[in-house]
Amino acid sequence: SEEHKSKDPETKVIYQLTKFPFPFKSREVFLTTNTSMNPDKSIKIRMESIQNGKREKSSLIEIKKANIEYLLIPTAGGTTRISWQQYVDPGGNLPAWAVDKENITFMQKSLEKLKKILESD
Repeated sequence: SEEHKSKDPETKVIYQLTKFPFPFKSREVFLTTNTSMNPDKSIKIRMESIQNGKREKSSLIEIKKANIEYLLIPTAGGTTRISWQQYVDPGGNLPAWAVDKENITFMQKSLEKLKKILESD
């Protein structure tokens, strides 16, 4: 994934490429990302797909509907509890095993990035 500029300083735009093995076509999506701190010190990160965000001259399939939400909740023991909800419609026909495999990969990479962010603070 890569970050793109947004007109709103509170909102980031992320480009996400999801690669699937041959003969399936890879997918792409642009997501707006908003982060907010709640009074209880929990942090909410919300991502939503941008319609028609497809790059020019792209042969990839656009993911038209994606909603992802993380809630990072500090615990009394000094750890962080994570609540994760995700809905993504990859479009087209894909076998369940390919989608499941990519979901696991996405989750692992996302959790690794969140951990690095939390450790740097």
